[in-house]
Amino acid sequence: MLAEYVGIKITDPELATKIMRIRDNTHYKIDGYCKFGEKVTEEKISEELDEEFDWMEALFDEGTADYVDINFFRRRDQIGTIVVSQSLPPRFHQNLKNLQEAYALGLFETTLVFCRSLIEVGVFEALKKSGKLRTTKNVTYMEHYILSGLMHQVRSQVKDLDNHDRAKEVIKKANKVLHWKKDVVFTVGEKDALEAVRTTFQLLEQLFGLESF
Repeated sequence: MLAEYVGIKITDPELATKIMRIRDNTHYKIDGYCKFGEKVTEEKISEELDEEFDWMEALFDEGTADYVDINFFRRRDQIGTIVVSQSLPPRFHQNLKNLQEAYALGLFETTLVFCRSLIEVGVFEALKKSGKLRTTKNVTYMEHYILSGLMHQVRSQVKDLDNHDRAKEVIKKANKVLHWKKDVVFTVGEKDALEAVRTTFQLLEQLFGLESF
């Protein structure tokens, strides 16, 4: 029931606490909470969204349409995987899996964010392997955290500078998704998401593929 709402405005502190406990499945006493909610709101509150709702029918007729559309399998096969010749850390593979899943499901803004994540992990690992990152025991340098600085340092290791510049654009677009401080909604279409994925893969293949030797 709660998942059907983007946000719920509640001014009664006690009711707000109880609703949050239901959401978090903490001290779960749903029947009592429903009765309390009915008392406060003077409206009928059911434990189910609709007690007569056919959930099995919705799973196939509505639920899957929301999460897996007819293009799911096409998108799943469209981006494939990267081709590298060096071992990569486990977190890299997890980010790659997340990116593939996000794109297949049509979550294009999320795809862009995972592209940024892959670029950051990949560039960091490439610089570390090449010895271009300063390392001192018990000291973490700020340059390790600033992605723009990492991109500048790795530029000399990338043969296709146009691809490097496109990767920087992917980062900028992903930052717009992550940082909406100006209340400007930034949306990403399928074409842009696919281009971001291909740009990301090309950069990583240059850093960790046969071209890097």
